[in-house]
Amino acid sequence: LNWYIFLVECFVKMYWLYDVDATKNTFSALIAIHCDWRDFRLTWTEDEYKYKSIQVRPDFLWFPILEFNGIQFPKIVKPEFVTVFNDGRIDWSGIISKLEIFN
Repeated sequence: LNWYIFLVECFVKMYWLYDVDATKNTFSALIAIHCDWRDFRLTWTEDEYKYKSIQVRPDFLWFPILEFNGIQFPKIVKPEFVTVFNDGRIDWSGIISKLEIFN
């Protein structure tokens, strides 16, 4: 069994906040997430293959489990393809169509 460590950088944007209920400490939101990380197993030389990046279906890649303050995100709408660069960098964006937070 091989273990790998990846540094994942994510940026979160909230586009829409609705159904706020201060008495119950709940809200719903539309949130976009952009993450990138490097996977050294997905590197190649541009000289050899002539491509600086490729498009790959997300089903074939490892994705981090995203958690915020102990709350795991529900199903994230992934794009049809993810960009993988020749240095192993993976560039990915997704949308959480409805995030409900309960305290």
